[in-house]
Formats: sequence, structure tokens, C-alpha cells
Amino acid sequence: MLEYGVVDSHVHLWDTVPPFDKRPNHFGVHGRPKEFIEACGKVPVAKIVHMEFGRGIDTYMPEIELMEKLAEEDSRLAAMVAWAPLSHGYDTAARALDEIALHPIVRGIRQAHFFDPDGMAYTTKDMIDGVRLLKQYGLSFALGTSFNQDGGVIKFLDMVGDDIPFVLDHMGKPPVQQKLFDKWARDMEAIEKHKNVSIKLSSIATEAAGPDWTFDEIAPYVRYSVELFGWDRVMYGSDWPVSTRNSNPERQMETLLEILKDATAEQLHKLFVDNTSKLYGI
Repeated sequence: MLEYGVVDSHVHLWDTVPPFDKRPNHFGVHGRPKEFIEACGKVPVAKIVHMEFGRGIDTYMPEIELMEKLAEEDSRLAAMVAWAPLSHGYDTAARALDEIALHPIVRGIRQAHFFDPDGMAYTTKDMIDGVRLLKQYGLSFALGTSFNQDGGVIKFLDMVGDDIPFVLDHMGKPPVQQKLFDKWARDMEAIEKHKNVSIKLSSIATEAAGPDWTFDEIAPYVRYSVELFGWDRVMYGSDWPVSTRNSNPERQMETLLEILKDATAEQLHKLFVDNTSKLYGI
């Protein structure tokens, strides 16, 4: 295990308060920093970046306010990526970002299109206009996409330009079960050409069929992500608690360290600390 505290770029926190009070959560009643740290076991965590979990026009501001409160209680919660209505029209997006800008805990935005079959929802004019607004607020954009959406995401990146930092969550949710490594690799190659895109080695086993996944199933995707994007554009994330469906933070960390056993200490520090700290200014 590592001898220093990691900066976890992708943690979903919640509590029994708005916007989570009216939504049953099958992950449990509470998901505050305390519960997350306990779930990490031997994994040392120095800083947490919360990834939006409320996801809605009526809930994104209560979620920001909740994270501010949790950050006051536990200083390890250093930043968050908030949801924002970027695709709801220029004026709506601009008003939302004006309000979000008053909350410095927010360092990035995600508006994922989880149920879009091919990722083309990213390419609408409203979505492009909303994302382009992020530059003037100094905010990054998180790509919460799946393998089937790569076509739309690649087109989106070609359209939106290279002057906003982007992060591809979870290695683009690779097709582990379908065993389509070559197709995924070609998609990653197209995405990597945009040098403003970093990739998260996060939730590494979630796309496997179940908790009996093997090292050999996961390792090729991790290794190729690092080989392709390089050590300056990779970030570690646990994706807790979503990743607990197939794994846990200790098992994920042990697997990552074994896959990357030939890495230098400097390279690992970039993955687990430096790159995330730099992107989110923490």
C-alpha cells in the first residue's frame, strides 16, 4: 500500500438531507466523508473530490450547499464537480454558472447523458454553447460516458475545442464483458488526440460481470490508458460507493498497484496526487 495520502478524484458523497432526502439510496443511509474513509480500509486518503450525485435542475444547488457543510466538518473534502444545466440553453446555463461561481468549492462541472444511446446528446448546439461557457469561469468538464457513447463524445470533442480541461471518467467505461478491447482502444486513441483530456483510472472493475473479475480482465485497459495518455494525464478515483458493486477501495488499489508495479515512485505520485491536485487547484 502507498505510504502517502492519495487525492481521490471521484467520490460520491450524500446524506439524508436535500437533495437526497426524497430519494431512496441503495448504497445506505449516509455517505459522508466519515463513512467513505471507513470504507477505504488501508487506503490512505488525504483529499476528496466529490462527484455530483444529485443530478437535477432542482437539486444541484442544495448538493453544493451540502458539500460546503460537509467540507466544514472534514477538511479532506477539498473540492467538488457539480451538476449544471449546460444543455438547457445559453441563458439558463449562464445564470446557473453565475450562481455556482459564488461557491469556490466547485472546481468542475458534469452534465452526463447516461441514457443517451450513442453520445450524440453531447453534440447539440445548446450543450456545446453551455460547455464553452466553462472557460470564463475557470471550470473543467467531466465526461461521464460509456463505451457505446464514444462516437458522440469524439464528435463533441472535435466541435468544442481544446481550451477547456476535460476529464474522461472511468476509462470511458470500457466493454470488459463484451471483450471489445480493440474497438475501445481505437476510441481512446481518438479521444487522446485532444491534449486537454485527462483520463481517470477509476471504478476499474465496475464494467466486469461481477465481483469474481480477474486481474487479466482489467489490466489491459489500465495499462493501455496509461500508455496512451501518459503519466501527466492520468488520475486516480475510487468511484465509491458505485464501485462497491464489484469491488472495494482496498482491492482496487491493490490491483492498480500490481498492474502498475513497474512504474516509478514519481509516476505513481502523479497518478495518486499531483495530477488531480493540479487540475482542481487543491
